[in-house]
Amino acid sequence: MHKLLSLNPDSFEQNDQAQAYFEGLKSGMIPHRFAYVASAAHTHDELFRSIEYGMVDLELSLIRAGLSQVLTEFSSIGLNIVDVGSGNGMKASEVIRLLSQRFAHLNYAALDYSSELLEICKRRVCSNFPLMQVKSFQIDFEKNSFGQIVDTVAAISEYPCLLLFLGHSLGNSLDSRQTLLNIRDSMRSEDTLLIGVELYQPERIEEILGHYRNEPFYRAVFEPLTFVGLKRDDGSLEVSFNREARRVEVHFEFWQDVTVLGSTTETVEFQRGEKLLIFISYRFTKRELQETFSSVALEIRDTIIDDAGSYLLLYARTN
Repeated sequence: MHKLLSLNPDSFEQNDQAQAYFEGLKSGMIPHRFAYVASAAHTHDELFRSIEYGMVDLELSLIRAGLSQVLTEFSSIGLNIVDVGSGNGMKASEVIRLLSQRFAHLNYAALDYSSELLEICKRRVCSNFPLMQVKSFQIDFEKNSFGQIVDTVAAISEYPCLLLFLGHSLGNSLDSRQTLLNIRDSMRSEDTLLIGVELYQPERIEEILGHYRNEPFYRAVFEPLTFVGLKRDDGSLEVSFNREARRVEVHFEFWQDVTVLGSTTETVEFQRGEKLLIFISYRFTKRELQETFSSVALEIRDTIIDDAGSYLLLYARTN
């Protein structure tokens, strides 16, 4: 049996997203950032609000415990929060609540690949903090730096910036070093970066995989495949850990031959039993993080780690 499908341009927010998605199909891997675009923004929001997704609670508990260490970097009465990969705004809302106890003036800027997700984020943050100035900027920070955005935010109110890069977003990037370099190139000398990452623990692999084997995650990670008309019963989702590459991987295995038509005459074909990589989440070692940060001229000022040694918060400034 053979199935013929077509890329739906209306599933995307911008034409260049549709082209990048189709290029991913041809390469055998759809970048995870498409799990935030258009309709996928809402399944992403549902995932973050689900009881099955525990990373938010873990990360926020570390932030509550260690944010005072970060605040020693700032002497002003105000702060600009630049949220890189803002998602649905849940984490930022909690960070803002904590910061409001220390700063008289706060401004918030959300940066994300998806305009739809940015709208979800803005609604949540504005609802929680109706008097705070909130701005949003759509950008692919995995490919581009955003110094002009930081300058624009800082020019509105002349306070230093705290850049947030939370939720293990660094590990979900296709090129984590380039992503980190883009962030570093966007920072000014007075700015501070707060970043959260999961660490590699080979003895906890099955426990880690358990965080991804639940229905809210399956819905969120599968949603981008609907952009070409695929359905869940067209194949199966396989969550595994690639020990050699040191990352969680999710593949979609096709149960029949499939041809996908692009926006032109271009096509991509998948055979029954073939697997498409649709999600990766890399795990770092502490030494690797130190070397990577040093290589992009970021100085790690301090680190905060959970009791299990599985999740690390660190803050850094430019050298």
